[in-house]
Amino acid sequence: MHGIIHASELDIASGGDGAAFTPEGTKVDVLLKKFDENVQQSLAAFKAVPDSVMDEPWSLKMGGQTIFTMKKGDCLRKWIFGHTAHHRGILSAYLRMVGVPFSSIYEE
Repeated sequence: MHGIIHASELDIASGGDGAAFTPEGTKVDVLLKKFDENVQQSLAAFKAVPDSVMDEPWSLKMGGQTIFTMKKGDCLRKWIFGHTAHHRGILSAYLRMVGVPFSSIYEE
């Protein structure tokens, strides 16, 4: 989220800003700590930006070629919030398939 709010584009061929995190195998505590840090950074970035920034264009590029351009607010809604929900659904299906017990995503 931070990269969309504070930049006008991301070129995935260049590797972005170098802030990618590669987790260490199965160290759940490391993954959870990094997740919590990312949530806090994202919320802080989101709260600190004026509404007008959400109308600014943002582009996803690869090797200088524009894949798409849309308003930052639309990009956050579609590719961050919506896409994250999609992956959460996929994860829940896989967990159920292998018999991992977890709370329902939706209230029953």
